[in-house]
Amino acid sequence: MFFFGVPYAEPPVNKLRFKRSKLIKKFSFQPFYADQFRPHCEQARSKKYGDNAEFSEDCLYMNLYIPNLESNKVNGICKKKYNVMLYVYGGKSSIYQEAKMKDKDAYAPLSYSGELFAALHDTIFVAFNYRQELFSSLYLEDEFKGNLALWDQNLALQWTKKHINQFCGDDQSITIFGNSLGSLAIGYHLISIHSNHLISNVIMQSFSPLFRSVFPISKK
Repeated sequence: MFFFGVPYAEPPVNKLRFKRSKLIKKFSFQPFYADQFRPHCEQARSKKYGDNAEFSEDCLYMNLYIPNLESNKVNGICKKKYNVMLYVYGGKSSIYQEAKMKDKDAYAPLSYSGELFAALHDTIFVAFNYRQELFSSLYLEDEFKGNLALWDQNLALQWTKKHINQFCGDDQSITIFGNSLGSLAIGYHLISIHSNHLISNVIMQSFSPLFRSVFPISKK
């Protein structure tokens, strides 16, 4: 079973533009139908997204893939709790790239398939968007604080920790993993007092904070 386009933070627009977002408290309308992809986070356009790709500053959403949820949850009670894996993608990417990963001249839609991952590993797979490029790291003295990509990721971790048990996930077994710039970000979360208590395990596939700094980290 899957849930697409679930908001985990308040839209980073208007008064929250270039500022830290906040953990979402309630959906804007009820009932909420989590059945469609949301736009990519605003960034420089790339051919890999295709001609019809949608981009928006309102992009802090996640997708959840849960194996056997209908049979596992009986009368609101989970017979089994699943391990949880939360994926942090690398730079110039998006969770929705999984739908169309171009391989030479052919599209391979299963290249980054959360549904396949969940089924093969009997694990909940969580993927989420976070702000990119200018919107993720702008820092202008005291007016704008920067580090927004990392703060978005922290909110995704908070949301997962708080709500994943409703999807039969084990909130005491959350593994955060990622590649490239995502791996570097995970390293920062490991040493951050704001994030490390939310994480059970990590898998870092490439960069670490010991290698180099790509995020322009602010001291505030």
